[in-house]
Amino acid sequence: MRPSRVKSKLKRGEPVLITCCHFIDPSLYELVSLLGFDGIWLDLEHHSTSDETASNLMRAARVGASDVIARPAKGEFMRMGRLLEAGSQGIMYPRCESAEEAAELVRWAKFAPQGERGANGDNPYCAIPMVPYLKAANEHTLLIAQLESPNALDQATAIAAVPGVDC
Repeated sequence: MRPSRVKSKLKRGEPVLITCCHFIDPSLYELVSLLGFDGIWLDLEHHSTSDETASNLMRAARVGASDVIARPAKGEFMRMGRLLEAGSQGIMYPRCESAEEAAELVRWAKFAPQGERGANGDNPYCAIPMVPYLKAANEHTLLIAQLESPNALDQATAIAAVPGVDC
């Protein structure tokens, strides 16, 4: 389990530099990660990137220090779990409209007791004992709720107050 570079910097009140890569060449993710960006935004809503391709892009990014923040489409909670299992350090959830939807995001992205995410393949080769792994995964999984409508902006305070939502 690699600690989230983005989440660590946010906790210290430091600025975070994230870039979006719309190409599917793993060498680009490797290069961007080696250049020192804190994170790479992998958008799976507006592009036809498959989960398999996303997994390979995340693996390439692990050569450097960048977190990969995957952005599935709204409501793709099952896909979100697969992206986290494949190595995404964070989820950027689009068009979050309410505190209830933000709580659903946390429920799907965090292991018990914070959520209900299932464990399978998240801890490669069981390299870390399960209880410490689940605790570390909850601590280091970054959750971003994007507010993209006037209604969502009206709910911003309530969404931000949901335990487990980082941004």
